[in-house]
Amino acid sequence: MDEHLVYLKKTFESHHPEWAKRLGGAKSQAEVEAIQHELRQGLLEKLARITGKSVQELDEVDKTSAQVLKPAQLSSLTSARGGEIKAQIHALLDTNQRLSKMENEDSSYVAATMLFGGITALGPVAAAAFNSSIVEGAMVSAAALVGVEAATVAAVCTIAALVVVLIVIPILYFMEKPANCVAFLINKLSGDEDQTITYKGQYNVHGKPQVVTDNISGGVLGYFGGGFIMSKKRDNALVGCQYGVVYSVNKGPDLAFGMDCPLTGAQGWNNCYCDFDISAQTAAEKTDAFDRLEYTASKGNIDLAIRCNDKGGDTAYYIATVSPHA
Repeated sequence: MDEHLVYLKKTFESHHPEWAKRLGGAKSQAEVEAIQHELRQGLLEKLARITGKSVQELDEVDKTSAQVLKPAQLSSLTSARGGEIKAQIHALLDTNQRLSKMENEDSSYVAATMLFGGITALGPVAAAAFNSSIVEGAMVSAAALVGVEAATVAAVCTIAALVVVLIVIPILYFMEKPANCVAFLINKLSGDEDQTITYKGQYNVHGKPQVVTDNISGGVLGYFGGGFIMSKKRDNALVGCQYGVVYSVNKGPDLAFGMDCPLTGAQGWNNCYCDFDISAQTAAEKTDAFDRLEYTASKGNIDLAIRCNDKGGDTAYYIATVSPHA
């Protein structure tokens, strides 16, 4: 286990010792999955009570919420190459782990923890309040606090806990050889019209979807958002994970990304792909055919890019961007 995984696991065990004990004592992959499902259901029920939504609304396709990034964090993510991609994604996951256990803390402390980890807002309510406050000229720290207070500390921390359960647990706890695709998708579009990118569909040639971010808003005064996407191999499968996902954008083309993490080198290597106006299935199939660690595409006034950390490894990490044409 490399240093980034060691640190991620230490943080998990520190903030969720009861979860770590149960998962560490699991005797089969089925038991790991059952514990994860139980934790997820409990958090969904809690978030439903906080937000006034039904569990069914929250449970539609294992969706999670976008995270608004500080400019420095955005720069670190978009410039990352190789092992730095994994390090940057782990840093974001680590911040979510810290937030997930701060429900009883003061809102100013929660906002400070977010800012220290490069996040200014977490979840749609907090993001909307942060953006409004920034437009009105507030300092970043004050705007982040407004976002936390608008969404409530409980909602922010529960959303962070769902990220931990849905993404961190599969990375750290497994009884069979894993094959995971973990991506962070950043929307760098901005303008007078709504530039939100919206989840449209996904497809697995091999594997099963784990989590997808539903909506990622366009930028406001230099603050841009991103969200996690993850797919993994099926239980007891002899092949890895080959996955495609499509987003739509207002008055624009469909935005497609493909990712592949084979179970063994004999089946190929980690790779990625992106293109416009194709299906999730086509994106998933083409990523294996092109077999690239980096891929870019352009259409009209939009550029797409996706990069993978390494051709090997049982968890492939990706940073994908949707940007105005350079």
